[in-house]
Amino acid sequence: MPSARRSIGLRSRHTVRCQGSRILRRDNRRDDTMRTLLRIRMDTAAGNRAIVDGTVQRALKELADQIHPEAAYFYPDEGQRTALFVFDMTDSSTIPSIVEPLFMTMNASVTLSPVMNFDDLEKGLAAVSS
Repeated sequence: MPSARRSIGLRSRHTVRCQGSRILRRDNRRDDTMRTLLRIRMDTAAGNRAIVDGTVQRALKELADQIHPEAAYFYPDEGQRTALFVFDMTDSSTIPSIVEPLFMTMNASVTLSPVMNFDDLEKGLAAVSS
């Protein structure tokens, strides 16, 4: 089965390819980060219980200490408590340690998406147009 490869834009000045869970630079050195958006939507009933017993506060503090986000936002979305974190994912094997506590403590719905800032977008579009 051939491995899936695709070009993506990262904060590196080098072109990179995804190969499995590793990110490879053009010079075949591993680049250990991918900017990632983590969205957490908490189940209302489970979130209510978790707020009362302090679980939400502890879980979000532990998450922030673990992933060191460059940004974090908290807001209501479609009637549910929601949090967004932007952070650099170093390895896809860290996903379980990030999301499992959220599933277990808040019955949360979680999405992880690779994202770009404006500089990344400009670099990516320049590569496409050349």
